[in-house]
Amino acid sequence: MRYFPGYTYALMAILSQAPRLIFFAITSRQPTFQEAIALLIMVLPLAIALLFFTYRRPAAAKTRNDAAGDRRSELSAARRRLVILLHGDIAAADRLLQAAYQRYPDRPAAWIYDKVIQDLIQDRMR
Repeated sequence: MRYFPGYTYALMAILSQAPRLIFFAITSRQPTFQEAIALLIMVLPLAIALLFFTYRRPAAAKTRNDAAGDRRSELSAARRRLVILLHGDIAAADRLLQAAYQRYPDRPAAWIYDKVIQDLIQDRMR
């Protein structure tokens, strides 16, 4: 189930009463059932469009900067996992990474993070 922010429920409540309120403001009398349905049919597409455009995610094209951001987020996720495996010892994580960078200077950073994590997991299994 999807949860909407609080203002959305207020907006939907207002829009559900909008046909009756609009009609009453124009004519100063309560609408008949058919008039209320006609007004609802006119207001409902507006409410649907409003909700659609409010919660629509824009489709953004991947750029070179986005790819670099993705790599950085992957590295930060790998770093968090490494620190968690070391029970929060950031200094030990830095030492392991530094040793791996010296041992494998030609490898990319993502590979080094994965290697350190896999080596740590293997050492703990022994």
